[in-house]
Amino acid sequence: MKKGVKLLLLFMLSNFCAFSQKDGNDIFLEMQSSQKIQFYIYQPTEQIKYKVESEMMVDRKTPESLVQSYFSATNANWVKNDYLEKKSSDSRDEKHFATVRGFSKQKNYIKLLSKYSFTHEGQSFCYVFYLLELEGIDFKFPTVLSCVKQNGRWYLFNLANQAKIREILMTVKPDIFKLVLDGNKTEDDYLNSVILKSKIGNKGLSIPLFYDEVKKWTNDNEIEKLKKYTNY
Repeated sequence: MKKGVKLLLLFMLSNFCAFSQKDGNDIFLEMQSSQKIQFYIYQPTEQIKYKVESEMMVDRKTPESLVQSYFSATNANWVKNDYLEKKSSDSRDEKHFATVRGFSKQKNYIKLLSKYSFTHEGQSFCYVFYLLELEGIDFKFPTVLSCVKQNGRWYLFNLANQAKIREILMTVKPDIFKLVLDGNKTEDDYLNSVILKSKIGNKGLSIPLFYDEVKKWTNDNEIEKLKKYTNY
């Protein structure tokens, strides 16, 4: 493994081991409120985002542009401009930036998988789930970025107490999570039981309850369920 790429991977680990729904369905978030959400699975033609050479090449008017900016940043000021709170902690240093500047554009990129969007206290938020694909590393590192829209552009911002939804997005296959969010009966009896257990009566899906079901697969090391329903 190249030294520069190894340093970048260590940075990603330190930062992120911490960050189509039917309209009208209620989803209970971790802050114990009911919200309308949208879940989008990126199509193959939308998935790949390559490094850009300059901050001037990203406008951050979409979450996808913000994610591309985050991946491409090559100096501390560029990083700071990605965050809503300018004092947010970010451990990237000059060694990291030098590694990014040396990336082969076609061999180092991000692959967008899904986007989970909702409104909280009048503001638009979303979580973008993607894979980081780096030259020389067989493992495709999964990442979730937390984004908020303000004044017509998107920023990185970690909404408090949302660790469970981030873990769900990184763990559960997007197509499976979409079935759970839709809440309709499927041809999979076990998944139907999980959906039922994850609902609060007729009020909709509870993210904390679904999280508890997902943790059973990992805690009990249920290999078949991990293969069928998760990204593992």
